[in-house]
Amino acid sequence: MRRQNRQPREYQRVKDRMRLDGAALAYMHAKTGKAWFLVPSTGQEVSEAVAQKILKDGDVFPSNDGLPPGVTQCYRILKSEAAAAYSFPQCAVVPAFADGAVMPDNIVQHPHRDLMAEAKHERRVVDSPEAEKLKGAVFDAVITYSDFLEQQGLIFEFSADPDNFCPRLKASALVVARYYGGHYGTTDITLKDGACDRVYGNGVNPDPYGAGPPDIPGRPDRDDETAP
Repeated sequence: MRRQNRQPREYQRVKDRMRLDGAALAYMHAKTGKAWFLVPSTGQEVSEAVAQKILKDGDVFPSNDGLPPGVTQCYRILKSEAAAAYSFPQCAVVPAFADGAVMPDNIVQHPHRDLMAEAKHERRVVDSPEAEKLKGAVFDAVITYSDFLEQQGLIFEFSADPDNFCPRLKASALVVARYYGGHYGTTDITLKDGACDRVYGNGVNPDPYGAGPPDIPGRPDRDDETAP
């Protein structure tokens, strides 16, 4: 029976913790000597081979862990080397801990850990099979309604001049919004920069060449029913 190489799985697990949870890869004191750990962590070591592979990745940089210049024992996923100048919570050497013990309380969590955890949960939800099915139904409905508006001449206006191949653009976007803050529970469908948006809202002429009727100077408020 062949023994499975666990390094790829361990590598992916560590990188996911660093990328999604903001964990740091730190070289720390352990019961058997210095070893690699994730901070915050439950005390599970990261193998030397996986740690060295991660340190070679282009998105991993040493962080400002409070050690003397040129000495680092803490690495994080950062967008650029310049971002390493940001002062992260210290994650350098800590006292050894017993088997099965958790990290000491003086290890500070990533400053944006809560938000990153929420983002991780949101991605899991919106990428689920059920969400994909619901989004597909929304997309199909929006496309069908958009095709209907285009057939009714609300999106483009084609010139009768055979030499004019560029249609006038009458709207810039079809915006579908579901509000959760103000006007909670309201669903709105707006033809952005369409005729109604230009007269009653904040729309402007969407045509890049300024074709069509000009904008109305001093437009009335969108709720003003006396508007033309």
